[in-house]
Amino acid sequence: MKELSEKTLKEAGLTNVEIAMLKAQRLLVEKKNTRDIGKARQFSSEHLVQSWINNSKTIPFTVKRQDELAEIEDFEHDHNESGWDLLQLGSSFRLQVKYRGGNTIHLEQTRRTSTKNQGAASTSGHVVYSDDEFDVAIIIRPPEISYEFNPKTDILIFPIEELKDPKNSGFLYKNVPKAIINKASARQQNKSCEQILTDLYNLHNGV
Repeated sequence: MKELSEKTLKEAGLTNVEIAMLKAQRLLVEKKNTRDIGKARQFSSEHLVQSWINNSKTIPFTVKRQDELAEIEDFEHDHNESGWDLLQLGSSFRLQVKYRGGNTIHLEQTRRTSTKNQGAASTSGHVVYSDDEFDVAIIIRPPEISYEFNPKTDILIFPIEELKDPKNSGFLYKNVPKAIINKASARQQNKSCEQILTDLYNLHNGV
């Protein structure tokens, strides 16, 4: 990756905060910091997946992010922005996007303490998803940390049915079992990510 001077970046219109974020991102990639890069890339991951879906020539739908939906008049917006990240408006097909840079895929998160998040939902101190918060999880999990995004190699797609924890009824796994990850990987050896996502969308719509 070519090193750009701070002067060049400022001339390109970047603010000092944006320049600092870019420098931090490059350091994380250089150091192969799988722990912190997921935190840094979570929000940009939603944009990446949205762009991939909306610009695809084969995926038959487009999606909007939570912040875009908040601007739609009369749309019942979740101000906590929990559960799902991308939505197909016509069918309410909900996608959860996660970036996971390590060898495991954990689904726990930090949420505010409330009646909803007590008991079985937070047995570990973090909160696990209930089994009706989204329809499909798209996990960005690149084989190595880089500056590129390639859906063919960098994502795994899970229908929510595969993520339900049989030992914690009504909730999803805290950590996705390796067998489930291997199943998703094997599925994507036989079908493209676009086709898998399209099949799940059609199934959601009863097609």
